[in-house]
Amino acid sequence: MDIFLIIFIVIIVFLIGFILSRPFLNADQGGNQSQAISQYQQQYQDLLEDIKSTQEAYPEADMPKQISAQLEEKKQEATRLLRLINVQKKKS
Repeated sequence: MDIFLIIFIVIIVFLIGFILSRPFLNADQGGNQSQAISQYQQQYQDLLEDIKSTQEAYPEADMPKQISAQLEEKKQEATRLLRLINVQKKKS
């Protein structure tokens, strides 16, 4: 009977420890989300600067088709990053 009581107490202690540690485990995940948001924001800002510099270098009438296509791809990538940033902010 004593061995069952000891095993029962050990199981209860482990369960209580697990339940109490859950907020700390969730806090680590929140830190990863904030790092992801800041990384996405940095990439977004870099893309915006690149888009602006390209638009300033080439007026719309003189822009070659290849540069125009690259600019459209960069705009689509910036849009995708902005959506990722918004999704990550809603999660946190």
